Formats: sequence, structure tokens, C-alpha cells
Amino acid sequence: RVERGQQQLVVEFRANESPMATVPVSGSLEIPESWQGPRQALIFRRVGVGSNAGLHGQRGLRLPLAELPLSKTGDRLWHTDKLTPGNYTWLVSGVPHEGVLTVGTLEQVQTLVIPAPAILEVSVRGDNGSLLQLGWRPRGKADNGLWTWQNLTSNLGTLRCTPGPLELAIRNCRTRQVLLETSHLAQPGAQVVELTLKVTSGISINLTEDGRDIPWDRTRHRATVTTLEGDTTLDCTDGRQALHRSGTWEVRLDTPAGYQDVFSKTVVVPAGEWVTVTVPLHR
Repeated sequence: RVERGQQQLVVEFRANESPMATVPVSGSLEIPESWQGPRQALIFRRVGVGSNAGLHGQRGLRLPLAELPLSKTGDRLWHTDKLTPGNYTWLVSGVPHEGVLTVGTLEQVQTLVIPAPAILEVSVRGDNGSLLQLGWRPRGKADNGLWTWQNLTSNLGTLRCTPGPLELAIRNCRTRQVLLETSHLAQPGAQVVELTLKVTSGISINLTEDGRDIPWDRTRHRATVTTLEGDTTLDCTDGRQALHRSGTWEVRLDTPAGYQDVFSKTVVVPAGEWVTVTVPLHR
């Protein structure tokens, strides 16, 4: 004990303490070919208080699949003597499936199984005038899980996920506004899923020069749409903008370099309809 004025510094030395002994654990990993990819690893993470500061930290114990031998049936054979008794979550990087492994005090053999994926061919009906993203997460978890998002092409997309109850969502790619949430029971194998968005109102801007249409260039063209009352202004960065309400809107286009000033236009947008506003450009 070292005393400094009113402060005390106590240093304790404890003898005969050693970390908990590790236990040899081995087994096989069944992973369908459709889930396999490059540079994957089998990962074990300790569950419980203080586990992030444990033997392997937040990254967990990683066993690269490329270094695991194959059995005669094509399964990966794994072995480790670096786990201490306790509960672990296990997963394969790049695969949205998680299991639980309980390690006892004696050597044990475990078979880890990843189910075949569900392949959802998703189509979205109802033109909302924006690029869309499809999201999913398992339903029923205590924390509801994190969403996994991917872009749709022409309102179509293929989703590879784990079988079971899912939550599906559609959102605007630019604004991240969620347009639809629904539940779905995903079965192993391929299946078709059709989602329908509520029809929205919107404005589409058509640029012309000398009677010819000009493709919208996000690096050069920028517009805003504002309610007549002036209480809402939306950026129209891709030439199309879905609207949360019908009514009268003012369209303003920032004058592109090299062109004469462009005047704003007022347009009435009926409920559930898209209105095209043509803006001629003059040099």
C-alpha cells in the first residue's frame, strides 16, 4: 500500500490463479453448396457477460473453411482446442444463419448444420417513381434482428435467405423511407413473392433541348418540388419524385451551366397519379 497525502493506491498480487482450461471440441459442418463462397470462416463467439473481452474478443474464434478438410460426404471437418466451457454462437461468414454451441468440461463432437436457403423471386407492383430496396430479417427474435437490404432492378430482385418466418420491407433507395412492411414464411427452395405498393402521386421532369429529350444527369441537374403553401420542399435528384400528398406543387430546376435561366412551373397533381412536367432548355 502506497499513501500519497489523502489518496491511497492499493496493489494486490494474487497467486495460484490461472485461466479456465480449454476443452477440445471437434465435429463436422454441413453447408449447402448454394451458401458457399470465397474466404469464408466458421466463427465461434462467446455468449454472456464480459464475453467481448474474453479469449477471442469480438471477432471470435475463426476457422477458415479453406483450411478444413472435407469428409467423404463433402462436409467440412473442424477441430479446435481453444474454447473454454460455456455457451457460444456459431456462424459461417456471409451466411445469415446462427446456431448455438454449448461447450462442457469434457472433449466432445458436434455436428453443425446450415439449412438450405430459401430463394425468393420478388416483384414489386405499384410505381412509386423511385429506385427501391428490398429488406428482410428473421421474425421472432427478441431484438427483432437487423435488416439486410439490397437494391431492386426494375422493381425485381432475388433474395437468398434462411427458411422460416421473415419480415419483408420495401424502401426508397435515396430517402430510406419505408413504403411497405409485411410478413412471409420462407420455405427452402425457390418461390415467387409479389408485393404491392400503395399507389402514390408524383412528379416526373422531362428535359428537352431543340425538341430532343435530354437524359437526366444527377451530376448536372437538380430540381426541387415545393407545396403551394411552402411547408414542404423535396429534392428531386433523379428527375422523379414521389409525393406524400396530392395538390398543387411548384417545380424549380437549377439552371444548368451554359443555359439560359429556367423559370419555375406550377402543376396540379391529382391523388394517385403521376404528372410529367416538360422543361425546355435554351442556350
